Amino acid sequence: MRQFMEISNGILASALEGDHERIATLAEDFRPTSAMLERMKLLAQAYEEEGRPHRTNQRELRRFERMAANLSPDFVEMYRAMRLGFDDIAEQSRQGAPSQEIMHRLVNVQNVCIACHRQFELVPMECR
Repeated sequence: MRQFMEISNGILASALEGDHERIATLAEDFRPTSAMLERMKLLAQAYEEEGRPHRTNQRELRRFERMAANLSPDFVEMYRAMRLGFDDIAEQSRQGAPSQEIMHRLVNVQNVCIACHRQFELVPMECR
C-alpha cells in the first residue's frame, strides 16, 4: 500500500511537471507482468471453481494457495484492475499523452483502490 501511495504521488508530481519519462518509469515499476496476470487469473478461476489453484506448478502457485484461502475473487479482480491501470498509465505516458489525461487515468486507478478499501478490510490475525 505504501508503494502504491508513493508511486501515485510521484506520477502526480511528474504529470504536473510534464515529465513523461518519469511517469512511465514509475508506472512500469508497478504494472503487472504477464506471468503475474496469468497466475491471478488462475487464482480467481480456481477460487470460484475449487477453492484453490490448479497444481501445475507447485512452487509458483504455493503463494496463491495461501491467498485463495483468504482473498475473494472480487478482491483479486480489483487488485488486477489496479495493476492494469498502472500499465495503461505507463503506455499512455510513453505515447506522449497530455499530463491531464495521465492524471485522469491515475484518478481511475485510485477509484479502484477506494472501492476496494470500502469493500474489504484486512485484519491482522491477532486482532480477530
